[in-house]
Amino acid sequence: MNKEKKFTIAHQKAFLRQAYPNGHFYEETPSSFFWKYSVHPSPLSGTYQFKIHYREGKHVDVFAIDKLMLCEGKKKLPHVYNTDKQHLCIYHRPSEEWNASHKISEIVPWISEWFYYYENWLVTAKWLGGGIHGGKKE
Repeated sequence: MNKEKKFTIAHQKAFLRQAYPNGHFYEETPSSFFWKYSVHPSPLSGTYQFKIHYREGKHVDVFAIDKLMLCEGKKKLPHVYNTDKQHLCIYHRPSEEWNASHKISEIVPWISEWFYYYENWLVTAKWLGGGIHGGKKE
């Protein structure tokens, strides 16, 4: 059993406010929230808006807000849970790379990195970001 101290929703919101003061909270309840922010993965990149949906003690769900293009010949986005919802796979849930004992603010750089590899995928048609998805290592 994991005995690490889990951060409360109030803590998670405070960490996000401190690290990313330009972020925007909405649809807040006592046990969940949505948070919107944008990243610019590299000097040559566009800006990508995303939203985080967090339910206290659960995994973080990350969704691209702007419609993402598909690379030529592909019918799905790479490294996502759902292409239509643009539900991004930011970390491997079963291995607990992130859990409620970590700060949500720590995964924002991972989200930026996901968009960086997405841009590479648009050009190469290969996911170069590594990771495990669908039970197999990418």
